[in-house]
Amino acid sequence: MSNLTISRYGKKWAGYTSLQIEFYCIQQGAKWCKEQGRSLFHHYREAFKILWPEDDFHRWNELVLKRYCEQDILVLLGSSDSGKTDSMSKIVLCDYWAFPQKTLWLVSTTEGRGAELRIWGHIKDLFNRALQAGHDLQGHPIDHIKTITTDTIDDDGELARSLKRGIIIIPCKSGGVASGLAPYIGIKAPRLRHCGDEIAVMTDSFLNAYSNWYGKADFKGIMAGNFMETDDPLGIASEPVDSWDSFVDDKKTQEWRSRWYDAWVIALDGRDSPNFDFPSDPPRYSYLISEKKLNMIKRTKGEDSWEWYSQCVGKPSKGMDVWRVITKAFCEKNGAFGDVIWKNSNHTLIYGLDPAYGDGDRCVGRMVEFGEDINGNIILKVYEPEIIPIKMNANAEAEEQIAIYIKSRLDALGIPPENCFYDSFGRGTLGFQFGKLGINPVPIDSGAQPTNRPVQSDLYIEESNGQKRLKMCKEHYRKFITEMWFSVRLVVGCGQVRGMDLDTAKEGQSRKFTKDNGLIEVEPKKDMKKRLGRSPDLFDNLAICVEGCRQRGLKIKMLGEITIEPRNGVMDWFIARQKKSLENRFKGQLQNV
Repeated sequence: MSNLTISRYGKKWAGYTSLQIEFYCIQQGAKWCKEQGRSLFHHYREAFKILWPEDDFHRWNELVLKRYCEQDILVLLGSSDSGKTDSMSKIVLCDYWAFPQKTLWLVSTTEGRGAELRIWGHIKDLFNRALQAGHDLQGHPIDHIKTITTDTIDDDGELARSLKRGIIIIPCKSGGVASGLAPYIGIKAPRLRHCGDEIAVMTDSFLNAYSNWYGKADFKGIMAGNFMETDDPLGIASEPVDSWDSFVDDKKTQEWRSRWYDAWVIALDGRDSPNFDFPSDPPRYSYLISEKKLNMIKRTKGEDSWEWYSQCVGKPSKGMDVWRVITKAFCEKNGAFGDVIWKNSNHTLIYGLDPAYGDGDRCVGRMVEFGEDINGNIILKVYEPEIIPIKMNANAEAEEQIAIYIKSRLDALGIPPENCFYDSFGRGTLGFQFGKLGINPVPIDSGAQPTNRPVQSDLYIEESNGQKRLKMCKEHYRKFITEMWFSVRLVVGCGQVRGMDLDTAKEGQSRKFTKDNGLIEVEPKKDMKKRLGRSPDLFDNLAICVEGCRQRGLKIKMLGEITIEPRNGVMDWFIARQKKSLENRFKGQLQNV
């Protein structure tokens, strides 16, 4: 307490500092503040000014703070450099300092190491600056567990320190594996708060914690991210009450009510940056997005690019669907999530494998089958993907574990090994392990060049002599993996897929593609992992399955009869490739005699 008496808000405050007066007003709540002719927002803003007097206030961070004071759950969309992390970090600290004896903030982020460069590092910087300014504030940092706790250890070291009051950083991923908020769902505190950073790259289960937290006597949440997908956690949490189909971009900062737990959403549009309120060079707010970045992205990527909408706009665009191989709505429209009634039991069973070797990706297997339905249509039935366990500390190498699992699985499903297809790109030793077990799954090199197959039955190229011919995949796609992904799109678009799971469809929707010099290419896997924090293993697996089905006779309607059958005595490309693969697989390997 201060020895001074301060006159403020029509009262004499004996023994209070200016900051303690603001905290006192905050502690009385919104109703009391309104009765005094002020708002809770006013007192938070005044506290911010005292704690960090050198920092700016502009209409974006004022709007975020005002809505936090008014709403139970606040979701922030925004361009890069829109101050989302700074606003949330200040809210976390100021709110905690106002109620240090009963407040617990759970601050979720991606990996622990990344938190040092993002919200945890920012919270520590703000914490230190406030203490260095001479303010008497609660909180004892424990940096190795990324925590600020209210309780201290007594001089005798006899009392345990409680971590139920303070600020705790929660890494939601470790080594690329998602853990989410599940361990913290049942946690109890008089004032429980959650702050979510970078939620666009979290898994779908991340939001499940709110079903437990929402409705508690004194719970509030705030979360933020750069918009990427309508079906990722940020897209779900920010979906308008009338759905994303109703959303209209007005090229300004926008607000709306979300259908997810009645949250309030703010979209900080980079085209509406506070820097444009005060035109100057250099820009008034050097840390906020400015015309320089907008012009650079516009010039290098274009206004129809993902980079433009994610980094500069911060809101979804219906045009973003154009650059996806597949979308959830596309799958729904064509019945891919439905079931099939078969005409008979004359089906072809296929097993597809997208191998991984303990490098953070998932090793995915899956059975599919195709045959005739009761309407006489050729249908591809997709079954649930299987995550094949790889034990890193086992005596057997990863390839051996995969081969043993696949042999056992094929036996259990009654699928002949020659109807099992696997991606052989990368390591070439998996085929050797299959050979040791006496089975011969078919390798598919996803890193190969596109084929001579027609793209589809209605896409032509006009030759110099005026004759038309069907355009070949090698003239349309840059890589074979792109051809395989678009084969999935073709078979779905023809209404021939049933039983697709939602997770696989979402992965297909998440991977974008580009077109350069007339050739289409799906986003490189490493770029997608960097952008979203995950690899499209499930959809890669489905692409392998569809390729396997085509090699075993699946007819895609849009391709008519152009498949793998020999014509005019000439071996089709697929059969030739398969034969060559079988010859190469055992070349140089030990043979049983």
